[in-house]
Amino acid sequence: MINWRIVSSLIVSGCVCFAFATDSQSISYDELLLLLDQDEEIDVAMLTIELGESEFDGSDLLELALYESQVNLLLPQPLKLGPIGSAILDRFQFSLPGHIALREFYQHVNEPSAKFHDERSELIRDYMRGTGDGGADNPFRAFTSAQAELFVSETGHQVLGSMYDATETHEFVLRITQSKEGLESAEVVFDLSPSIERYATVLNLPPDISRQGRHQRVVAWLARENDDAAQLSLGLAYLRRNQADSAIGWLTRAEQSGNDLAHVILANLYLERVNAYGDRVRQLNLARDHLNEAVAAGHTPSMRQLGVLLVRGEYGDEAKDEGVLILEQAVARNDTMAMRLLSSIYVDNQFEGQDFEKAANLLRDASVLGSSEARIEYYRVLMDQTANLTLTQQAVDWLVEEAETNNVSAMVELGNCHALGCLARPNFRKARRWYRRAVEADPENASLINSVAWTLAVSHIKRLRDPRLAIKLMDDLMENDSEARQIPQYVDTWAAAYAAAGRFKRAVEIQTEALQLAKSSNFVSSEDLELMTKHLTLFEKQESVSEEIP
Repeated sequence: MINWRIVSSLIVSGCVCFAFATDSQSISYDELLLLLDQDEEIDVAMLTIELGESEFDGSDLLELALYESQVNLLLPQPLKLGPIGSAILDRFQFSLPGHIALREFYQHVNEPSAKFHDERSELIRDYMRGTGDGGADNPFRAFTSAQAELFVSETGHQVLGSMYDATETHEFVLRITQSKEGLESAEVVFDLSPSIERYATVLNLPPDISRQGRHQRVVAWLARENDDAAQLSLGLAYLRRNQADSAIGWLTRAEQSGNDLAHVILANLYLERVNAYGDRVRQLNLARDHLNEAVAAGHTPSMRQLGVLLVRGEYGDEAKDEGVLILEQAVARNDTMAMRLLSSIYVDNQFEGQDFEKAANLLRDASVLGSSEARIEYYRVLMDQTANLTLTQQAVDWLVEEAETNNVSAMVELGNCHALGCLARPNFRKARRWYRRAVEADPENASLINSVAWTLAVSHIKRLRDPRLAIKLMDDLMENDSEARQIPQYVDTWAAAYAAAGRFKRAVEIQTEALQLAKSSNFVSSEDLELMTKHLTLFEKQESVSEEIP
């Protein structure tokens, strides 16, 4: 039944608008059609369309989605879009694929009706956007996966694949991974929760079924009905239950239906099997085949993953150059992690030849794109004494920006920068202040505390040293962190701090303990063991450690 009170409240001063600017207004599908017939402007972003049981059941939606899924396939053949568009709109007049199909058809035959369907398409896109941003917490809206995927395609992106999921606030969402030339792969989320109610009617689910149980039953049913997003979701569910064979079956069906995300999951499944099965080469090759498919589809994480596998020599030395080329594909899509990976190849002299300038340029580009990690690495490359590069004010400014967000690595590097006088004269007070700020920002970070204390205890720059602060940092760490207390390298730093303060008796006691821990550990190299022994000898001779840091 049409709620005429709602309809009349939406029609004000000759304009269909929303009665309250901040709250969503729920209306039925029939009420929506009445509003559309008024030929007035509609603020659809503030509406929520409910699919009543008398208007739709799950079979209707499934049939609608089947027709809608044909539109993307037929876009290159616009004459075939007329019948399919009409069939869709006969079933659901608020269908984005239906109006796009007729827009393309009428444009091709040069009919003025194209304008109506173009305007109606834009209206529906406004509804699908609503007040959302496409994130998991604030998704866009759709009634079918085909509507969501065509919405993405209309933005100029390619749909790589999709899967169903649930969030705390939305029972039934579709996660779409999208790709576009020059951009990283990204996820966009659509809320399809109104549709799960209708799908559930077909399955005759008990009214007291749990939210999770209903979601699982609906996804399994959609998978059997050849919904590739559901097939991928079901495959993942079997993987979580360690039922790999069933998972592979459903994921294979999904990738055969064009869901390229299935290639990503299958590739990782085979990579996990590399060392667990006797046929290592076969598992690696299966993974490579699926990664190649994902790369061809434009999935940037797969470009990174395959590039690293090739560069690492998993497929032989002759394939390493191909790995660099694949990483460069990801770089061309502004993938900052790929930029960092490729820069590390140039810095570490991995078969390409050491090239600090190329590395710095890659890290600079990633820094411009906002990568916090790249900004730290960019500074470090410029400061590398073997790089023969010049530190820029921009690099230091980026460190300051990151430090303002409590990035402790940036704080430590700013401390190092002031200690070395990287852009001006050394300022040891500012250097120590940045070190203290880093520890205060992350007081439970044992590795950070150890690093700062080591610098303050053993730096070759004597005016930078602060043995009292180093002792305090390490005393607190050893007292409050039982795990850190068992790490020989940390205990070694503790001893060095006491030696720096001239308290050699205590330093010898602590260093003896460090050596005992090191000898009983499987994670201490022979080089570290030898170094700790040398430290003990120094302390016994009442000498402290000195190291060229920072």
